[in-house]
Amino acid sequence: SWTVYASDGVDTTWAGGGPRTLIVNVQALYMGVDGNNLPDEFALYENYPNPFNPITNINYDISEATDVTLEVYNLMGHRVRTLVSRHHEPGRYKAVWDATNDFGASVASGMYIYRIHAKDFVSVKKLLLMK
Repeated sequence: SWTVYASDGVDTTWAGGGPRTLIVNVQALYMGVDGNNLPDEFALYENYPNPFNPITNINYDISEATDVTLEVYNLMGHRVRTLVSRHHEPGRYKAVWDATNDFGASVASGMYIYRIHAKDFVSVKKLLLMK
């Protein structure tokens, strides 16, 4: 089976199914950056929807160029999924979690913790998966 997620930074959509061929034709158009809309500080927001099934969105702001990690942990403190691990320029971002672990296996219903680390900024929030 397969699942495809697409996001424009505001909304996320997904589709999935059986064996298929996927052809992607992507064209990029650079429109510029309005420096007035860049965040003044790092921030991690509440995921939505929460509770969720099957996907949830996690928005975060990065105020200066830095490496960012965004990870999901179970309540035992074990890392379940790394959603983001890369360099970011200043901006507003969204990560999508599909309730799977780093190996692609579905995780159990329950409470999870998500944690962002960017420069000296660390923030933690809770989310609830209900299947």
